[in-house]
Amino acid sequence: MITITKYKDIKNLNTFLEEAKSLISKIEYLVKFNSDEIRFTLSEDLTEEENSSLDSFIENFLDSDPEVLIPRIISYAKAEAANKHFHNIDYKKELTVRLQKQSVIVKGEMQKVTWFRYMEYQTVNGVPTRVYSVPVLKTETSWLRDASGFAIAKNPPIRTWYNEDGSENFETKVMDDPYYYEDFEQIDEGIKRRTLLVKAMQKPTQMLIAEVMMPLGMSLETVLLRGREFLDDYDADFNKFKENSSSIIETHMEDGNPNPDFNKKTIVVRLRDEQNPHHKEWLDKIPLSLGGTKSIRDHLMLEFDI
Repeated sequence: MITITKYKDIKNLNTFLEEAKSLISKIEYLVKFNSDEIRFTLSEDLTEEENSSLDSFIENFLDSDPEVLIPRIISYAKAEAANKHFHNIDYKKELTVRLQKQSVIVKGEMQKVTWFRYMEYQTVNGVPTRVYSVPVLKTETSWLRDASGFAIAKNPPIRTWYNEDGSENFETKVMDDPYYYEDFEQIDEGIKRRTLLVKAMQKPTQMLIAEVMMPLGMSLETVLLRGREFLDDYDADFNKFKENSSSIIETHMEDGNPNPDFNKKTIVVRLRDEQNPHHKEWLDKIPLSLGGTKSIRDHLMLEFDI
């Protein structure tokens, strides 16, 4: 029996052995002693060049603990689902725990949903705020739209699972084929998108008001009142926006000059021109949570400009 001993703490021995054997065919198997002693069994002695190549391979081997590359969802699976491929574990029915969902909605499109193991409330700037931890899986979706904003197709959602160490598992899953919208469906999709946009902006807007006004001494109760006042004031604008997108159709102004606001969303123009003192006091503030580069007014105008 011909053996050679090298020293390095290797955790992923299976991958290490496979790659070592593909580099040097004389390696038959290996045994690990202690924490860093690796003994190779060889079919014949290594040449100096092969020995040098093995040393270089060991030094540069990108090790990883195989335990932490296991998708987290497996550890939460019920006994009857534990032997399934992790793609096929039903995260709603076949887990021993309830996952917590966080959605990312941009301009009325639900572009990403992440399911976390934990969610807790923490106080940020005096406001109870959801904080999520330990991601388990996520689904990402995108749409193809024409120049007018009508949905041509919904691209296949891509599902990604998180490993025990928090990294993304390389084995993603594309859920199905693209969905192409018929003409009449485009109208319904537009209404659903605008309705979701209005729903999704209400609570975050109140959080933005709290972020910029509470450090200036405004109470949480007053923040909530300001937010409700704004939502009530814009209720008719929201409804028109949801139903028909409500764009300005006058091509010219009363003096005969071209209308610079032609085809702009009426709600966007109103937000731009808003001078109500109760709204203006927070609309032009710049929250750090928006990157510290744009005001709440600018943020809302961009969201509704679809």
